[in-house]
Amino acid sequence: MKKLIFLFLILFLTACQSGDSKASNNSTGNGEKGNYEKKPTITLSQGNKEITAKLVKECWAENCTEPSAMFQTIDLLKITDNIQPANVTVGKDISIKVDGPKPTKMGYFVQEVEFNGTGASLEDHSLEDSKIPLYEEGAKKHYLLIASWYNGDEFIGSISKAFVLKISEK
Repeated sequence: MKKLIFLFLILFLTACQSGDSKASNNSTGNGEKGNYEKKPTITLSQGNKEITAKLVKECWAENCTEPSAMFQTIDLLKITDNIQPANVTVGKDISIKVDGPKPTKMGYFVQEVEFNGTGASLEDHSLEDSKIPLYEEGAKKHYLLIASWYNGDEFIGSISKAFVLKISEK
């Protein structure tokens, strides 16, 4: 009986050690788990006013790959078709707050709607300080924000959000 209990104890300790090694293998460079037990959320605001944004794509390594997380083509006017524009003020940046692990890469696409209702060319921007600057008043602009997480070269996940801004003077 003692030998049986001893055998179960050894098996139990071995199982616990193998579980710990899996947890350490899933950590990112900043010490956070790569599988994100609590997935990050992204909110946008100007001052204390939150900007309504539509979740377009959310993709994590356990249920997708990096190529499937990315866009083959971007029809920003179609993506933002049913989004009401948020009224914002020129000269005051849009702040991007990430609740959870910070993304490795973050950028956005922007497209202005011209007077005839068609979109101007699509512009691509990268973000380093989690702010989108607003320079042009009187414009209605459509945005697609893309944040991606990596552990070294390994894809962890991605969140894409779309929003529309009507930029007015101060």
